[in-house]
Amino acid sequence: QGQKDKKYLEAQEERAQLHQHIHQLQSDIDAVTKELSIVEGKKQELEKEVKRLQSTKVSKEKRFIEHAFGHYISPDVVKNISADPKNLKLWGEKKEITVLFSDIAGFTTLSETLGTEKLFDVVGEYLSEMTDILTHHHGTLDKYIGDAVMGFFGAPLSMPDWSVRACRAALEQQARLNI
Repeated sequence: QGQKDKKYLEAQEERAQLHQHIHQLQSDIDAVTKELSIVEGKKQELEKEVKRLQSTKVSKEKRFIEHAFGHYISPDVVKNISADPKNLKLWGEKKEITVLFSDIAGFTTLSETLGTEKLFDVVGEYLSEMTDILTHHHGTLDKYIGDAVMGFFGAPLSMPDWSVRACRAALEQQARLNI
């Protein structure tokens, strides 16, 4: 009987130790689960922050493009470029384009007859209106050369009818001057 009681007590003690060990393992599992939940929450916060930062970067790129090109290119073309900046090749590329030059006929004679302030007003108004017509037809302003406007069509974004757009812009510029 004593031997059975001893084995019974040993088994009970082992069972108690196993129960205690299982209880400790369950506590450890609960702690790890809680830590994983905290880590998952932090991961989600970091993912939100990464998305916010990426969105901010895209917004900055769009604002840069719109500011840098807004004076030289039609708003529609600027929107296309800012929607997908990969369309813009800053290092240039070889392509066929149409160039448009527009200037005031008889400018030298006109400049000799007008005073400086009046000449400045006339040239400023002329350049503004010719540039507006150029960009309205999706042309790109290249530069002003004295009283001349130099623009081109077919860049920075290609369009199938760039030469037609250039002709329409030239005709509209002539019509505007004949008013």
